[in-house]
Amino acid sequence: MTALRDVRCVKCGWDFQVPTRASVLTCPGCYQRVRVEDIVINSAVIERSLETCGRLLIDRRGAVRAGRLAAGVCIEILGEVTATEVVAERLYIGPKGRLLGDCRAGAAIIEPGAVIAGGRFSVGPVKSAG
Repeated sequence: MTALRDVRCVKCGWDFQVPTRASVLTCPGCYQRVRVEDIVINSAVIERSLETCGRLLIDRRGAVRAGRLAAGVCIEILGEVTATEVVAERLYIGPKGRLLGDCRAGAAIIEPGAVIAGGRFSVGPVKSAG
């Protein structure tokens, strides 16, 4: 029997289960190919868009510059993120974490010492991350 885990599509917001070892699948809600693996960033990364239906962790030594950063389950920022748009169901910013840019999250935990700068920051229901 294959172990399953819950993910949320970053394109349409559909909740579904995937095998724990899966990396890319087709969403049963919108039929688009989506990345479902968890992503850990522990170095400097520049991307136009970094999206996963799973979790996105920016480690203490990690630095991300992106146009769009989206995760269906959660984004954990322990390092630095500079993005035009950050979208997550849950957002955690550690005590030395830095977020520069617009953010939309369903729930947020922001530790003392965290830095948030940039545009709009909204916390509330996130129906579709897309």
